[in-house]
This record gives sequence, structure tokens and C-alpha cells, in this order.
Amino acid sequence: MRPVFLPLALLFTTAAAGAEFRGLSPSTIAGTLPYTLSSPTVTISAISDDGSTVGGWLTQTGVIFDCASFECGRSAFVWSHDQGERTDLGVLLIGSGFGQTAYPLSVAALSEDGSTALATYEFRHYESALHRADGAVALRDPIAIGQWLQATDMSSDASVVVGTLGDAPFRWTEGNGLEELSGLDAAVNHTPAAVSGDGRVVLLSRSSGGLTPPAGGRLSSIRWSPDGAPSEFVPATGLGVAAAVALSHDGSITVGNSYPDGAPTSLWEVNDGAPDATHRSQATRWQGDVAQTLAAAFPTGSSWAMGVSANGEVTVGAAHPGDDGTAEAVLWKDDTAFLVRDLLAGPLAAGGSLDGWRLTSATAVSADGGVVAGHGIDPSGAQAGWVALLTAPEPGAIALAGALLLSGGATGRTRRR
Repeated sequence: MRPVFLPLALLFTTAAAGAEFRGLSPSTIAGTLPYTLSSPTVTISAISDDGSTVGGWLTQTGVIFDCASFECGRSAFVWSHDQGERTDLGVLLIGSGFGQTAYPLSVAALSEDGSTALATYEFRHYESALHRADGAVALRDPIAIGQWLQATDMSSDASVVVGTLGDAPFRWTEGNGLEELSGLDAAVNHTPAAVSGDGRVVLLSRSSGGLTPPAGGRLSSIRWSPDGAPSEFVPATGLGVAAAVALSHDGSITVGNSYPDGAPTSLWEVNDGAPDATHRSQATRWQGDVAQTLAAAFPTGSSWAMGVSANGEVTVGAAHPGDDGTAEAVLWKDDTAFLVRDLLAGPLAAGGSLDGWRLTSATAVSADGGVVAGHGIDPSGAQAGWVALLTAPEPGAIALAGALLLSGGATGRTRRR
């Protein structure tokens, strides 16, 4: 039986006594592979709605293959932190010729229970597929070798996928297959960044300079749905660039970042788990057309939103204090910023320990906000992943949590990114 998660309004009144921390050092993930990686790093890019499973990729430094881009040495993984097991994503056959086998490069999203992974496979071009228990199934048939298809997100039930086919943004459904998004300016590059849990709303990043960041061009974000014309996000007051990255389940709440003019590349660096503090980003929440910066975790510095819960009440990301110091994983709730390490300050369950760990960013949050995953530096100094279960195992606390749940104290599922 999984732990009961306290409603966050109660949970954040004190340190999360009985919380659980699970470090995902490179050796934890790589040790399950049939070969040994040298100097790997871990990137967490997705979490299942129930919080049981995370996905991402390992990067082996110093490895160069004949591959589609400079992202050589990557290997995708899906990890059940409850079971301590890795799911083998297998291979994707992209043709009948010799050697036309694509290998899993990264995981973009997971379904509600983690049973379906949206993965990108690589064989001299990118090809995205849905991986289920019976193997990987490509989003198109036949596959056009050399024409990239890279998916970026999917709905909760894995029935809707968004991404790019060549230079064109698409929306995929089981019934209709790949369909190009309509009503967009063909002179501007559009890249889907996220889709709402119900599959209705798509966030797109676009560059008006004709180049995809970080090479150049002005970054902006728009909201697209089949029901109306696309609309552009307005940055928070005093800032010049809006970069939306994640949606609540119904798409009514959006989180992302507002930047000063001339600093659009931070979004792309944050998505790879390396926040750049030089551009003074401010984590931002949009409700409808209204932008509001999230509470500051430090008196000065930058902040980045990376994921949001289903009802839009919990946001996770990172903050940097400025020139001195390092980035910290942050959780926002009720107009307050909490450092994740502070939420784990009490006694940890199941023998977990934060000794020697630095938690540098929170990249994903579960349906009820009770499970947070992200990046950090492990005791050996390696870039690693981690999962924090903000639980209350005491019987009295569980009874109180149950009463609050029945009264509507906690709701929702999550969207990453």
C-alpha cells in the first residue's frame, strides 16, 4: 500500500516528518544495465501521475557515436522507485534493412501509472514511440528515414501526443494519427512544449527570428486549442519574454518563466537541468491571461518553474540566490516558496539520508503534489536524480489527512515540464 499524502496546506505548516528521500545516483540506474557506463549523469524529465515511476536519461560522458545530433551517449530509462526496478525500453525497428534499429535516447512523458512511456529513439534521425508492456510502437507507419519525428509531451491517458515532424508542430491521436496544428503563422518556428492532461490545450514555444533557440531569434510562447485562435502569453510586469512550460490538467493554469528582453536561451538550459542564473528569470504562473511571478525563494537571484500539479496549486522548479551560492530545488504553494531540502529536514523514513546531497532543481511533481522528483549532486559529486515522498505515516496524521481529503483539502493530478 502506498503512503498517504498530506494535503499540502497542512503538510507545509511544519517540516514533513516521516518524509522519504530516494537518491537515484548514476550507479543506481546504470547498475541495472547489461554493461557498465563510465562517468554517467542522470536527468529526470518525467513522473507518473501516481508518483510511483520516473523517467529520463543517462548520459555517458566522453562517448561519441554516429548519431543524429550532439546528444550522443544518452540512454533512456523508466525507473520504478517503489520497486527499485528499471523498465527495458527495448529497440524500435525503423526499417527492414540491416542495422535499421533505433535505440531509446530519452523519455519525454509517462502515463498516469507509468505503464506507458513516450520515448525518443535514435538512428541517424529521431523517431518517437509509445512504449508499453508489449514493446515500442511508432507514432507513424511507415517511418520516413531521415525525417525527424520528435514528440515532447502526451496526455495523462497517452491518447494525445504533441511534438514536431520535421519543422511542423503536430498533434497525434489514436484515431487520426499525426495532424499538423492549424491556425499558426507559417513564417514562425513553433515547437510544442507541453499538452494538458486532458489533451485539449497545447503550449508552443516559437521564435520570431527564424531560428530555434538557443541559436537565435526571440522566444515567446502561445496557447493552442482546437476551440479557438492561438493566443500569446504576456510576461510578468517589467519583463520582456514569456516562456510557458507546463499546464494543469484542464489547461486553465500555466506555469513557466518571465525573462528580461535579450535572454531567451535560459529556458532551453533549464530544460536540460542546468539553470542559468545570469538571465534573472522569474518563475511565473498564468491564470487565464493574468501573469503573476511566484514568491521569491531568495532575496535576490533567479527562479524557474518546471512543473505544476493537476489543479495548478503546486509548482516545482529551482531558484538561485545570485552570484554566490548554488541553485536549490523549490516548491511553491499558497504564495510561498519552500526549499525542498527544508521539507525533508525532519527524520526520514526507510533509512533515507540527505547527507552529502545537494538538491539543485525539482523537475516533476505527482498528481497530489506529494511526490517531487528532480536533479541534484550526490555524495560522490555526480549529477544524479532524486525522489522526495512528502508523507505522513503516523496513524493520527493519516486520519487527519483522510478527513481533509474527504472535505476537499487535496485534489488533482500533475503535469510535468
